[in-house]
Amino acid sequence: MRLTRDRKGRLGFWITTKEKKRVFLPLSTVLKRLAVVTSAVVSAHVAAYLLFKRYLRRLDYKRELQALSKIFKSWRELKPRFTKAEAVLPKGVARRLKPSCLQDVRFLRVSDMSRVLKALGVDKESVYPIEGMYLPRTRVILFEDPRAAAHELGHHIFFHVLNPSQRRKVELIAKQIVETGPFQGDRRVVHLLREYLEDPNEVFAFAFEEWAAGGAPSLYRKNALKPLIDWIEKNLVV
Repeated sequence: MRLTRDRKGRLGFWITTKEKKRVFLPLSTVLKRLAVVTSAVVSAHVAAYLLFKRYLRRLDYKRELQALSKIFKSWRELKPRFTKAEAVLPKGVARRLKPSCLQDVRFLRVSDMSRVLKALGVDKESVYPIEGMYLPRTRVILFEDPRAAAHELGHHIFFHVLNPSQRRKVELIAKQIVETGPFQGDRRVVHLLREYLEDPNEVFAFAFEEWAAGGAPSLYRKNALKPLIDWIEKNLVV
């Protein structure tokens, strides 16, 4: 099930009914049902991710620099403000990671991510609050807190650190997590959450964030994300 548009230009999903008929289900209808089954927060988060992900795919290196220049006065002014990984990530994480995981990536703390969204031309009123962002072309991580920085570092590692063989392995594990994970709730919620999590890169970032957070593992970490967290411990930690 993929997000698409119908002839009227509406965002939504093509689904097959019990009668084997193909019908178009508008995204607005899905989110209304989702809000009833779960909460408005979850529905907003899913909708924001789907729309924002489509937007980021269209950004190139030049546009990323232009966006950063809008947020800050100039690209040169950014350099002294970049923060070292040791001061950004949860305690001890940077020392445990292999050096390649932190190579060529730069961290920049942002007090208000809405400024970033505005610079990127995204309507902040329609986007679920975002605490971090990774710009893959410039390899810059914008973040508000350490956990968000860890999540975005997971994106960097997936795109620029893992070799093709490792990436295929991660994609396989992520696929298994999405297909067998302990999702709860109505079937429609399960399908939409799977759409939200079907990107292996996003699943890996969630797992890396949980690994970096440390402390008492959550139920989600002990179950659904455990295979990927074990893989991270084995392949990315010195």
